Amino acid sequence: MIKTKKGSGSLMPDELPVLPLMSTVIFPLGISTIQVWYERNLRLLQARAKRGDIIGFSFARTTDMDQLTPRELSAGGTAAKIIRIEGFGEGGKQITVQGLKRIRLKEYTRTEPYLVARVEYLEEIGGDPEGERREANRTMELVKQLVELDPAYPAELYHICSMNADTPGKLADMIASAFHFDLSAKQAILEELDARKRLARLVDLLKLEIDKAELSKNVTFDARQDLERKIKEQVLREEMKTIKDELGNGGLHEREVVELRGKIRESSLPPSAEKQALLEVERLRLISTASAEYGMVRTHLDWLMSLPWTKASCGEVDIERLEAILSQEHFGQEKVKEGILQLFSIRKLRKDLKGIVLCFLGPAGTGKTSLAQAIAKALERKFVRVNLAGVRDEAEIKGRRSTYAEAFPGKILNAIREAECTNPLMMIEGIGKMGTENLRGDPAAALAEALDTERNSNFVDNYLGVPFDLSDVIFVTAASVPEEIPGSLFDLMEMIEFSGFIEEEKLEIAKKFILPMLLKKHGLSERDIQFTDGALRKVIRQYTVEAGIKSLQREMEDICRKCARARASKSFTRCRITKDNLEEYLGMPVYIPDKVPKHEEIGVAIGLAWTEAGGDLMLIEALKMKGSGQVIFTGQLGEIMKESIQAAHSYVRSKAEMLGINYDDFTSNDIHVHFPSGSIPKDGPSAGITVSLAIASVMSDRPIRNDMAMSGEISLRGRVLPVAGVREKASAAHRVGIRNVMLPKGNEKNLLDLPEKIKMETDFIFVERIEEVFKHALMEPDESQKGIEEILRRELGKMARVEKQKRTKRKKPARKVAKKP
Repeated sequence: MIKTKKGSGSLMPDELPVLPLMSTVIFPLGISTIQVWYERNLRLLQARAKRGDIIGFSFARTTDMDQLTPRELSAGGTAAKIIRIEGFGEGGKQITVQGLKRIRLKEYTRTEPYLVARVEYLEEIGGDPEGERREANRTMELVKQLVELDPAYPAELYHICSMNADTPGKLADMIASAFHFDLSAKQAILEELDARKRLARLVDLLKLEIDKAELSKNVTFDARQDLERKIKEQVLREEMKTIKDELGNGGLHEREVVELRGKIRESSLPPSAEKQALLEVERLRLISTASAEYGMVRTHLDWLMSLPWTKASCGEVDIERLEAILSQEHFGQEKVKEGILQLFSIRKLRKDLKGIVLCFLGPAGTGKTSLAQAIAKALERKFVRVNLAGVRDEAEIKGRRSTYAEAFPGKILNAIREAECTNPLMMIEGIGKMGTENLRGDPAAALAEALDTERNSNFVDNYLGVPFDLSDVIFVTAASVPEEIPGSLFDLMEMIEFSGFIEEEKLEIAKKFILPMLLKKHGLSERDIQFTDGALRKVIRQYTVEAGIKSLQREMEDICRKCARARASKSFTRCRITKDNLEEYLGMPVYIPDKVPKHEEIGVAIGLAWTEAGGDLMLIEALKMKGSGQVIFTGQLGEIMKESIQAAHSYVRSKAEMLGINYDDFTSNDIHVHFPSGSIPKDGPSAGITVSLAIASVMSDRPIRNDMAMSGEISLRGRVLPVAGVREKASAAHRVGIRNVMLPKGNEKNLLDLPEKIKMETDFIFVERIEEVFKHALMEPDESQKGIEEILRRELGKMARVEKQKRTKRKKPARKVAKKP
């Protein structure tokens, strides 16, 4: 319900739909016609606009109406009544409105499907009639002077304005609306409530317009004289050309044109490019050097001649060298390296194959760029990078035609020119962050022309206008996930997936690659600083959460900077970074990892989860309480995980007799399943066996082993189905000291991807049915009690030994020290 208030003799609503304006400002009592095209504004007109309705208008301080937010709208505006609304063009609307009152937009109550704001109606400020009359007279004198000078304004405009000279506020609004002032200046006048100050602003604006009109009048006269001079020069030039043709000189006496023709013939351009260049030379011969077109044609010629049309770097495929450099320059990602070696082996055997287009898929910091650089180094090819993030205009990829004033070549040919050869390795980043199809074209479709190996031998940049052969270029694109790749590009590229680094790999990369690079960068040597393995592991676990190594490198760089600062001082001692003094350099840990339960508990199972930053532990807790048989789950869970909990509960309930559970307990008790770290969203089916185990434990009062972690999807029939991310999950279990990991039988083949150390130190248990999970992980109550008693016995023994050591120290006599004579 819209509240209303009294104003101007009628009810005015406290809340108005707001229509942003980009090309005009509406004043009270003025009548304006507006064309509406943008989708959100059309929705406003369709829902809330008919003849006689009142809507708010506000000037937008941006030209991008698609991305408009309320912060980009002026606070001052005008409430106006719709007089007429009609269709305009294809899908647009044209409305005629009459301004009613000035308003201030206090608060936006809705932004979709259109803008709605709570408004305050503003009244005009008066109080100085004499000052207002003086300013009105000055303003009318300037209006008369401007109308006489500028033919763009009709003579009647002065007489219409003079009819409102007795009401200064209306006069100011009428002049501001009728004359062609800057829109921001008009908005400032609209927001000014004092009529005298509005007229004073108009005096300044009118003086500026008068100066412009006088200058334009003088320029028009000068331009007419200049045009006549140019026509005369052109006639004389043509007469001289005719005389020289008759004398046999051919008219090509210009030294620059002759030099350009010689360069074109010597530059080994392909026939199509040479023909285009010679045509441009002919155009250049007929253009005056003082003309702007002369510079455009000359720049176009320079581009044609500077491209490496036939020059190629020696990039023969040597598989042994490629394998050696990939291993030397990049640690880990063995499957990625093997895939690259296979692709280039095929290229070596098939000489007729043209073009390679790869897409490196993986999280940031996993080595996509460094691996592309290693390939270029191994093949002895130039390496160039192109970033397409934020590109919304296809001209940025394919160029803008040379006939336009703002003509330029596209990013692809810019990279070729930078490489100075026809066969570089071109790294294209940000393909998932390009704009979609719009009025300026489709960037993805333009990029597809360059990447399609069937067509890119005749790639035409709009600026050059002639084909360029891209078939020898090795294209490597990069993206984080497949979903962000445009569909038109997906089938053109060979997908190579990068996995995140596990802790052991990050540790080796830090020691072998990051640390030597940082030492060189900061002017340090190995004698100046030392990182222990424990310190690096603590940085990885408690100061970074990522799949790659970018944050790890930043933290290590922070430590090196502090050591360099100390090294520059006179009292320097060697920096030895250990896990105990790490906080002196990096502060308190940012991330506190989950700890494994110290003893077996009922209803607490250890699951394994895959995240974008790698693997992690996930403690799943279950609790039963008197109730009506409901299943409650908390922890910010997704739909798939909720369904997995329901399936686990149903299966455990069906196996109540086998587990020794009274069937009536399921109807007389509620079960609460909780996933800690509730601020983190969780989803996926791989916690199925862990949830089943927790529910079975809490209903049968049997504890769960605290030295076993697990992951697996469960079916309603009790089958354990394979899951993804085994490499990361096994690494997470090994990191916290768990040496028993339960996985689906279908994941046994994934052990090949694990480091040898993890395979040797971890006991993997593969199961096919949920009953096997219960057999391996559920304990009998007496076994748990024995485990707890053993823990207590060890703790009590440790306390007794400490107390004994304290008593011994107290009884030990002090050693006498002989005094010196």
